[in-house]
Parts: sequence; structure tokens; C-alpha cells
Amino acid sequence: MKCYLHIGTVKTGSSTLQSFLSNNRSILAEANFAFTRSLGERNNSKLPLCAYKDGHWDDVTKRRRIYTQKAFDCFKKETIEELSSELLRIDCDNVIFSSEHFHSRLVYEEEIYNLREILEALGMSKFVIVVYLREQGALANSYFSTACRQGYTDAQPPFPGENQHWDHFCNHKRSLDRWSMVFGKNQIIPRIYEKNELLNGTIIDDFLSIIGIEPHLDFVPVHDMNQGISHLGLEILRRINKKIPRHLPNGRPNTARKGILKFVEKHFGGGKYLMSQDLFSAYRAKYATCNEMVRKEYFPERNTLFNIAREVSSTVVDISEDDLQLISDFIVDVWGRDSG
Repeated sequence: MKCYLHIGTVKTGSSTLQSFLSNNRSILAEANFAFTRSLGERNNSKLPLCAYKDGHWDDVTKRRRIYTQKAFDCFKKETIEELSSELLRIDCDNVIFSSEHFHSRLVYEEEIYNLREILEALGMSKFVIVVYLREQGALANSYFSTACRQGYTDAQPPFPGENQHWDHFCNHKRSLDRWSMVFGKNQIIPRIYEKNELLNGTIIDDFLSIIGIEPHLDFVPVHDMNQGISHLGLEILRRINKKIPRHLPNGRPNTARKGILKFVEKHFGGGKYLMSQDLFSAYRAKYATCNEMVRKEYFPERNTLFNIAREVSSTVVDISEDDLQLISDFIVDVWGRDSG
């Protein structure tokens, strides 16, 4: 069985692609491509989690309430057994797995090897690794919104190189080296995540072209899955994060946060945050060398790896710090009363 592994990266339209794959399972199956259900209806995030090395604990394990090695071993065993049973029922020669967690969470080469061993044990013999690369300034800018949704409290993205988590997302050279070391360079298909670089301007048509399927009218269309939050909304949300953190001191999910994100999205949607020009330029400068190495190795026909130019000024919130704090404190207070 041939395995098409879409690994992200973050903020490159993965949710939209996964929604498309989920909505069109039956049509894909007719074309000899399986998109499994047991790993997640859309995001196959359970599979990269199975490849974690012992002792790797993070927000994903917390979210699934996995706090011990025994619990992790049980989760891994059950997940792989369910996937194995599903694959036995599938009459397709190709299988697609999609999750940005393959890239974002498998931070050790050992874990990528673990993933390959799992897939080979399930009968995968050929691999195609599809990875979308985004210009680092644009990536960090977009990820800031995601980080705030996940409990981030700083006023802007970290300065490039200061945060290991963010640096992992941005260092495309290091990521490609890790995955090619395990699966082989010839199995890696890196794509540039820019609208004019994607087939028909969409990640859906671009991915279909990679696996060899022509887009057609029978496919169920999907819309952009990302719900934006304005700069004002992010300013309020990160203050709420300080008062109602995502996790409790014992590491358990904070149930008092339930509904907070939907509330902020509803009342503070529209527009978007845009980091300062200085920070944007710092990201571009920090990763210029590794981007050039990626260009030479994978995109020798291009003059530069990315073509994105900064065209608009950074966004500002025209409300005083005191008023912002009053608004966020009011929401926290009301939310606490409703929760009680």
C-alpha cells in the first residue's frame, strides 16, 4: 500500500484540506484513495501522537488526558489496532494521512523513525511526504492568533530564535533534513504556500495534483476553515488567558475556559493582527540563510524561496491599556459567574 503523508506545516491551510478529504471520502475511495476515520474524522492527529517517544508530554497528551506511560501505551495500542482493522476493510491501494501535528509535534528524529515503523508494520511500503512551506514572517504572524487561542499571553510573537517551539515551525531546512533522513529525499515533496504558487490558488487542487487526481465537479466543496480574530480580540483574549489559563496547575484542562474562544470569535471577528515591520523583517533575516539552502536543494529554478512582500502597515489597537484591562476583567468576571 502506498502512503501519502501530508504533514503540514502549521498555518498552511491544513484544516481546509482535511475538511475536503473528510467530505469526499467516498469519491476518493472510488479513485483508489482511502482517508481513514479511526485516526480522526478530519485531522489524523492520533497517528503522530502514537509516534511520541517515552516521556514526551505536551498539550496534546494533556488534551487527551494522557498523563502516564501506561495510559500512553494503552492509547497507542488501541489506536493502532483500530487503524489496522480499518485498513483491512479498505479496498484501496493508496491511503492518505493528514495532520499538521506530524510536523509540529514530532520534534525528534527518533519519533519520525517511530512513525515509519508504525506505518510499515501496517503494510505501507511506499511513501510520499507532502509538506507546505510558508514564509516565516507570515507564518509567525498567523500563528500568533493560534497561540493566543491556546493560552499565549505575550503581546506579540517571540523574537525569531528566542522560542524553541516557534523556531521549529520556521526552520524549514532543519525540518526537511529530518524527514528526508528517515524517508529519503526523493520521497519528500515540498510546496510553497503562496496563493500564486498553488494550483488554481488552492491547497485542495494543489494536493490533488500531487496524488494524481483531477479536480472535478463531483467533489463536495469546502470553505476556508479559519475563523479570524481581530487585533482587538487578541489583545482581550491574551489578557483573559492570564486570568483563565488553558491548564490548571496540575496540568489538567481548565474547564472554566469552555466556550471562551467561540465567544471571542463571535464578538471580535473580522480583520486580523499584523505584526510590526521590524519584527517581520527580523523573521525574514533570521531564516534567510536556511531558506536559500532549501531553494538550492529543492527549488533551483526559483530566484528566491518565497515571493511575499510586506505591503501594509502593522495593526494597532486604538484603546488604552486601562480600558483593555477593564474589558477583559469584565468578561472574566461575568464568565466566572456564569460558570458557577
